[in-house]
Amino acid sequence: MRTSPKGTVRTTIVTGGSRGLGRALAAALVTDGWEVVIDGRDAPALLRAGAATGAWTVPGDVTDPAHRAALVASAERRCGRLDLLVNNAG
Repeated sequence: MRTSPKGTVRTTIVTGGSRGLGRALAAALVTDGWEVVIDGRDAPALLRAGAATGAWTVPGDVTDPAHRAALVASAERRCGRLDLLVNNAG
């Protein structure tokens, strides 16, 4: 886990993180020390984005309530909390 300068882990979910702005935001946040969970409907593209950025991946459709619950659960499992949500899915 990464920690902020104050020693706390910061966690975010970036929807639509497999390409474009979502992928760029995920990469920047990981570089800044955040734990990042990204999602997207295109699982192969999402896995490539996760490998390239260092973000955790949860493939699925953000319009599905069960998927949204899985996203939050993934962030909480990784770090025990969620600090930021970037609703980028188009």
